[in-house]
Amino acid sequence: MQKYRLMFKKSYFRNLCFSYGLMLLVLFLIFIIMSSVLNNIIAAERESMISYMATNLKNNMDDEILRIEQLVAQISIQDEITKLIETNDAVSGFEEYEIVRKLKEMCVLNPTIDKIYLYKKNSGKIISSESATSIDVFYEATHNSESFSVESWTRFL
Repeated sequence: MQKYRLMFKKSYFRNLCFSYGLMLLVLFLIFIIMSSVLNNIIAAERESMISYMATNLKNNMDDEILRIEQLVAQISIQDEITKLIETNDAVSGFEEYEIVRKLKEMCVLNPTIDKIYLYKKNSGKIISSESATSIDVFYEATHNSESFSVESWTRFL
């Protein structure tokens, strides 16, 4: 009778290990299959998101370039600005004021552009959307550094 009990315990233990082992193997296979499917779905979503972001960035850049082109077209049709560019004569204070006002107005209408600078070599002035100043004053206000002198900066312009 004791041999029978011992055999019963061994076969019961073997059956129990086999059934749990089989169940664990099935669960492990299900886990591997699900992770593989989810990985494929995530990779596809990642690719579509990258494509969407690249298209969105391209469209935004195209829009900004179009706005800049429109701004350049607006600047080129302004009488005061074209007069400044075409003539060799010095511009009067009132004309400078009008140019500054129009440049500021263009900056307000185009929020992506902070400032506009116009420079004419023979006049020695820089007219921006904020003010009209000489090259020396503008250099002192914006680029004052010992490694970059006023002369090299004006040659760069």
